[in-house]
Amino acid sequence: MSERVLVIAPHCDDETLGVGGTLAQLSEAGAQVEVIVISAGKKKGVQDDEFLTRLAEFEMAMAVLGIQKFSILYPGYDTRMHKISHEKMIGDIDRLIEAIRPTKLFFPYSSNHQDHKFVYECSMAAIRMKAGWNVPFVALYEYPFINTNYDTIQGGRYYRNITNKIAEKAAAFGCYKSQLKEKPSPNNVVGMMNLAFMRGAECGYSYAEMFYIIRMLEG
Repeated sequence: MSERVLVIAPHCDDETLGVGGTLAQLSEAGAQVEVIVISAGKKKGVQDDEFLTRLAEFEMAMAVLGIQKFSILYPGYDTRMHKISHEKMIGDIDRLIEAIRPTKLFFPYSSNHQDHKFVYECSMAAIRMKAGWNVPFVALYEYPFINTNYDTIQGGRYYRNITNKIAEKAAAFGCYKSQLKEKPSPNNVVGMMNLAFMRGAECGYSYAEMFYIIRMLEG
């Protein structure tokens, strides 16, 4: 049975920054991969130019990574996800998990960004141990702003060698032209490559992605 992989991302681009190389590898290996972005655009219920730009970039990035199943959950709540109730977000993530039943689930570590913090909190609530089936592997992914509080993150470290997919990861992130920032911001292709190089150096590979393991069940 092929793996079922679910990635929850606050915004379009977070999935590529955090899990892009891994997703490209898993998709190529035959896994069923689905990416759910919580929001894009800042006008509730309006598919304006900003939303359409982010959507087009998202679609291009997913094509580069070989991902065919992806969607945006709440259009118009970028940077203001706190307007969505915890109850609603947790319930919707609960239902996604139950429908997909992923063998691997990835969502962002908390960070100092309010949207990332909100998605982290709601995802953690959604993976609480329940009667019956539970996601066997859950891990947090990082992004270039990890340097703000990485030393406070709980969870064992899991490294994945993405050397053979670093070009695809870089190309996919390059699709997000509206989100690329100039130095000293690390939110650019160079910053992404530097983080992957650093994580690779920590585990003996040219490039790697690192995750914080929240749950790993076997048996």
